[in-house]
Amino acid sequence: MRFIAVFKQYKLLFFISFLAILILALMATIIYLNSRGNFINTPGKTVINYAGYDTLQQQINSAALDSSINQSPHFAKFQSMIQLSTDGSKSEKDRYTIILQGQTELLYLYTFGANHKATVLMDALSAFAKSNFPKEYKAANFSYPCEDPSCADSPPSQSYSDIINELKNSDFPAPVKSDTAQYLQSLSYYKQSDSLTKTQLVLQTASVIRSYSTMTQTGANVKIADDLYNFAKTGYPADFATLAKSKSASIRSLFKPEDLPNK
Repeated sequence: MRFIAVFKQYKLLFFISFLAILILALMATIIYLNSRGNFINTPGKTVINYAGYDTLQQQINSAALDSSINQSPHFAKFQSMIQLSTDGSKSEKDRYTIILQGQTELLYLYTFGANHKATVLMDALSAFAKSNFPKEYKAANFSYPCEDPSCADSPPSQSYSDIINELKNSDFPAPVKSDTAQYLQSLSYYKQSDSLTKTQLVLQTASVIRSYSTMTQTGANVKIADDLYNFAKTGYPADFATLAKSKSASIRSLFKPEDLPNK
């Protein structure tokens, strides 16, 4: 009876105290869910609130201040992939796949721009994926070669630069020669430790250029392809020989018959 009397006398105080405790509990729950990267319900859609999402967005916004980045269609696609990855109706595996697609767009951005700021975003995305997808995450999915001057072992050789200039001055359509020239420029910055990969990519590029017969009236495709092929052969003889011994038909097809080892 005494408790009832006290409650009636101080019921407003009890109510305010209860409300304060409830608010504190809700705040603690929200903070906990944010730290765990759980779901947040928004009208008509369930959105994932990832751990470190705001930090990643800040880095994206910082990179976007560079006009060479924000004008790239690959950067726009990357941003759309990040937004799509917050869709809570998708499975964790599907959301991780979307993140990997975003990484691919960043790699294209890096390859066709040679801007070191793209690597900052790739590193940030890797850390973000590792934090939010610990079961799916593989570091190899977010690795990338050096493709800009700031990390290169040495500048491109004069002979290689001459081939790029030859391509730029060719009669290929403008988009073809500009994109191919930029791709070859990015390959020039590969580190010595990646020389085997670089040699293979140069040979593959030579093969692609050789197929550009309908894009030139001067036969530039054959001349430039031969120059690239000879660059790989003389500049990286050990890697050239290793690739020529490959059992892969697609790799062997990159070589002239006289450069393949006898069966």
